[in-house]
Amino acid sequence: MRLFIFEGEAEERVFKTLKHLFMSNEHEIVCVFRSNIYALYSRLKKHSVFESEIANELDIVSVLNELLLESGDYTLEPYVNEVFAEVFLFFDYDFHDKRGTLQENNNHLLEMMLYFSDETGNGKLYINYPMLEAYRYIKHIPDSDYVNYLVDIEKSMTFKRLTSEFSAYSVDHFALSESDWESKNKRDKRLVDVKKNWVGIIPMNVSKANFICTERNELPLKKDDVCQIRIFNNQLTKYVAQEPSRVAVLSAFPLFLYEYLKPEVLSVG
Repeated sequence: MRLFIFEGEAEERVFKTLKHLFMSNEHEIVCVFRSNIYALYSRLKKHSVFESEIANELDIVSVLNELLLESGDYTLEPYVNEVFAEVFLFFDYDFHDKRGTLQENNNHLLEMMLYFSDETGNGKLYINYPMLEAYRYIKHIPDSDYVNYLVDIEKSMTFKRLTSEFSAYSVDHFALSESDWESKNKRDKRLVDVKKNWVGIIPMNVSKANFICTERNELPLKKDDVCQIRIFNNQLTKYVAQEPSRVAVLSAFPLFLYEYLKPEVLSVG
């Protein structure tokens, strides 16, 4: 059994689509935090989760369950004593957040990434730059210019609107609707088209991640070349720390699919 922790409901819809298209009969529990990565950091910090001497006595499931119960969300209540084989977290970078200074937020996120670095241990954190909508911030599939797409910190807070104005693709090009779930035939045109779009953006995002890390806009020699901590550190060095402060648009879901699914699964046929 695996646990997926998402920032919001929009991520949950995307994940349900990916599960339907690419993952077969696996048991996943999904919970939605309903706040951003810096709010999660603050709450976990109050529970001393990052303190090494007690880290083994606490786990993300117990702490998150306590936080969710405060808002009447009982999603994790039945699972507090379960041992999850893998835990994955998906959140946005949101580097415009005013919870702290940019440097403070980056330090907190780094602490999160170092702690949540292993899906079979504390969990593995994936980051969208700057937000979830990065997966459709494109003009074409494939889009040869995708490697060059950057967003200034001042504009990042309106990234959802910018994506709608910029992109040739809507959410419906990548996310199935309620009516789509009724189809059990994976060969239905609607399902095939959505799957084709995801298969098309995986190499774009993986190659861009490799460019961020190694300056080579091509698929990496090994998956560790585009691990989350390397991407984050290079985003900071090459873009965020520069003037003006920017971030390279990059989606977490294609990287997750690339890392955890077999190549033959990531095909349209």
